Amino acid sequence: MVGRGRKVKNIMVKRRLMRRRCQVKMRARMFRILVTFALLIVFSVGAVPEPAMRQFVAGELIVSLNPNASVEQLQSLAQQMDLTVDYLGVPGVYRLIMKGASEGTVTDAQTLEMAQKLKDSGLFAYAGPNKLYYPLQREVRPNDPRYGEQWGLEMINMPRAWVFQKGKAGVVVAVVDTGVDMNHPDLKDRLLPGTDTGDQDNDPNPPGTDPVAGHGTHVAGIIGATTNNGIGIAGVTWEGVKILPIKASPNSSIGLFPQDALIRAVQYCIDQKVNVVNMSLGGQDVSDQPDMTNPLNQLIISATQRGIVFVMAAGNWFVEGNFPVHPANLASVSDLVFAVASVGPRREHAAYSQARPYTTVAAPGGNSMVTGIETDDILSTLPGANYGYAMGTSMAAPHAAGAVAILLSQGVKPEDVKKLVQDTAAADGRAVPNPEFGYGIIDVYNAIRRVATSASVVSPARAEVVETLKPTLVFSVTNTSAALVSITIDGQGVPSTEIADNYVPSPDGVVATIKLTRRLAPGTHTVRVTARNVNDPTITSTDETTFQVSPRVLRAGRSLISIPYFQPQAGQPARSVSAETVLGTGFQMFRWLPQGRYAKYSSWGAPKDPAASFDQTSEQVGPEGGSTMAPLGLAYFIDLPSDTPVLTEGTPAPDVPYRIPLKTGWNMIGNPFAFNVPWVACEVETTGGVRMTLQEAADKNIILPQLFRYENGVYTWQTAPAGVLYKWEGFWVRAFQDCTLVVMPLPTGGRSVPADATLSGGSGWLLRFAATAGVARDGNTVIGVNSRAADGYGREDVLKPPSLSPYVSVKVLNTDWGARAGAYAQDVRRSDNRRQVWQLQVETDQVNEPVTLRWEGVRDVPARVRLTLVDEVTGRRVAMRTTGSYTYQPGGVGTRSFTVIAEPDVHSALRVSSVRVRTTRGGGFSIDYTLSAEAQVRITITDATGKPVTGLVQSTRSAGVNSATWNGRDSKGVAVPAGSYLVHIEAATPDGERTRTVTPIVITR
Repeated sequence: MVGRGRKVKNIMVKRRLMRRRCQVKMRARMFRILVTFALLIVFSVGAVPEPAMRQFVAGELIVSLNPNASVEQLQSLAQQMDLTVDYLGVPGVYRLIMKGASEGTVTDAQTLEMAQKLKDSGLFAYAGPNKLYYPLQREVRPNDPRYGEQWGLEMINMPRAWVFQKGKAGVVVAVVDTGVDMNHPDLKDRLLPGTDTGDQDNDPNPPGTDPVAGHGTHVAGIIGATTNNGIGIAGVTWEGVKILPIKASPNSSIGLFPQDALIRAVQYCIDQKVNVVNMSLGGQDVSDQPDMTNPLNQLIISATQRGIVFVMAAGNWFVEGNFPVHPANLASVSDLVFAVASVGPRREHAAYSQARPYTTVAAPGGNSMVTGIETDDILSTLPGANYGYAMGTSMAAPHAAGAVAILLSQGVKPEDVKKLVQDTAAADGRAVPNPEFGYGIIDVYNAIRRVATSASVVSPARAEVVETLKPTLVFSVTNTSAALVSITIDGQGVPSTEIADNYVPSPDGVVATIKLTRRLAPGTHTVRVTARNVNDPTITSTDETTFQVSPRVLRAGRSLISIPYFQPQAGQPARSVSAETVLGTGFQMFRWLPQGRYAKYSSWGAPKDPAASFDQTSEQVGPEGGSTMAPLGLAYFIDLPSDTPVLTEGTPAPDVPYRIPLKTGWNMIGNPFAFNVPWVACEVETTGGVRMTLQEAADKNIILPQLFRYENGVYTWQTAPAGVLYKWEGFWVRAFQDCTLVVMPLPTGGRSVPADATLSGGSGWLLRFAATAGVARDGNTVIGVNSRAADGYGREDVLKPPSLSPYVSVKVLNTDWGARAGAYAQDVRRSDNRRQVWQLQVETDQVNEPVTLRWEGVRDVPARVRLTLVDEVTGRRVAMRTTGSYTYQPGGVGTRSFTVIAEPDVHSALRVSSVRVRTTRGGGFSIDYTLSAEAQVRITITDATGKPVTGLVQSTRSAGVNSATWNGRDSKGVAVPAGSYLVHIEAATPDGERTRTVTPIVITR
């Protein structure tokens, strides 16, 4: 009977669950807040996915440009495909709108077909439909407020946490949702003005008071309803913390979140420098690993790299399949993204809540779909000064977002908050992490108690490779004192007096920084810091980091370098040690001077020009507000006989803008930081103190937008916004007036983008020249035509940096360009079927070595264009289509001028045709043939094996029918025996165009 009773009870529970699930489905259909996609990512919420719900906005696409693609190429493609371009405020990310989209005449199939065409164009790193997102909630039921029914605040231990921290001003939580009632009496004092990215206006209010429109107001109340004000409910954050409402759902389709609106919303969060973003929305995905080509994903990760914490609802489809949900699955790739699952009031896993491996933690979200009890859900604010209940991971996420805001108010760093929340969550005896609860249910008091005293190794980071032998070890501790901190380096304790001498507390005394410098041998090292609580020494916090010390190795040969570590001389903190101190001997260094020459510094003797040294240079480079730190920020050519480690004991530049003065002309600059920096992030300051972006400075002709590298013996370049200042590398930049380059301390991943010599967009062709002379080589000199190029100087034309001996250099000379006259690495002309002439100059100091000039790209030149290279010294003309190189002897002269001519070919190609061999009297032969153009003709006779017999003609013949005679004898006058022979006719024009034909002849005796 007992077993039967249990079976009956189980059946009743299942029936109740099915009944509640059906009710939820009916409500979801009524409010149209649920959807599923058949694509890679599904943006939907709440209950069983329904094919009838919209997957994306018909006729709208989201694209992200490839690094090498340009806006001009995008606009050209959009014009061809009849698309409207809408910039989303994020570099390289756009919404494309198909013709007929606004009228509703574009079908889903046409939208997907257009997405595939965009992918196939090769312009985009990402191209897909403008997907729709939906709020992740279950039910909303308005009712009167009672704090005692807010069981969620008790569950996450807020009453005890508030004793330590109620929230501080300056912490901002953005709520990306359906809007927030700006006049709600329990919210208005906590709200910032906000915006509407769904309708692109400044009104973040919801369009009505219905449950779907009220979703965002409900979420905001959980985070920050004013507490202890005698009305309504309490928020997780009692005071101080502000809420930034961002309405990302259009009024016309409230409850749907188009991807373009979410991209604008996240960018707005970045621009407003918020601390936390709550996104109680999402949809089905196919993998726990998010698609990182999606521009929304890229933007969210970019925001996390700026210290913004994202809190995502985990999803409500556990019963319907428990599939991965996006954007919650971003938690699998970032330490600043939370995926929050939901629990009911008895700490049970909510029946609807997703359970995936990336789940971070769980929080109160309600579970009335199982219990049938209304108060088992979450009470919060609703539009129109109302309050009501809702259930879903949409309600769990703001509990976590509020908890994060409390911890940030306590001084926890954004990059540490996720680990802290995980480490202090209540596991309730379960093995964690697990998919249902992550690391457990959030316990804010336990987290606050932990960070009441914290200890962390700030630098070096875990597994970091440190390239200085004397790294600075940086530690951060909170709510402790110097006497309660212990540090070990490779197991050896640091004296307490040294800790005390380097203990620097913040003004409020809560946080302290300790910086220690140690000389460490190359290899693996471990540092450990422990801090005890100043009020309760039994509470401790410990952190440990293992890292590598591995000096940078400079490769043998010539390279262009910079040094990112400053090692001062003893007693002279603003003067570097000598280059010999860190590089040893056997090297030579060179630096270009404004006077137009190279300074040379030799480690083994004279010359030792101070301008090319580390320790005697007078250049005033250094961090803003600080002393000079040369050679940081300077570039040097260096010649090394073998691979050489840089044995520096220096420290990196501080993370503040770094100033590098530029003189009019060419400048050798280096990346002053020990990390890669995007070239476009640099700024330029005029001598008058006006600061502007690099792009603005280029537009005002203050500086070239190109950044030049020296790779494998040749110059390459990238044009902003492309380009990366790689650590340890030097670069060339060209200024048109004295100014200052300001390198911003903004790290980038630094993946190399190949130098692109082409003009973005348009039609045309390019030829690329290279040269060798003995050990010297040069390459990447480009000429060509393009429909978008300028007749004279244009942004597509690129100057060429100076060369260093031994050298050979190919330049395009433009002496008639006024202020822009000079030697160019790239000269692209406007293409309109005109005759084009380029003046090339090959310059070398290897005057006793043969010089070979090579070119490539001829196959891309239309067949109707004749290409000719003219040696201006010898007058020799070379048909560039029939050969790919030209070699000459300098004869002691360092420069050689060439002309390259591209002109319409009005003549047909040189041909030898209509060859006929006739027998003449006396046993001879007449050889008749037709030339298509005047040419130098040579006729030879060979036997059947190709062995020469005799030569007949070597002279210029006119176009038309020509003849030659052969007496049937060899070159010695002896009659040839009977047999088979071959008549070879070769012809060549003055431009070097060649052709040949072979005709057999049979002799009988």
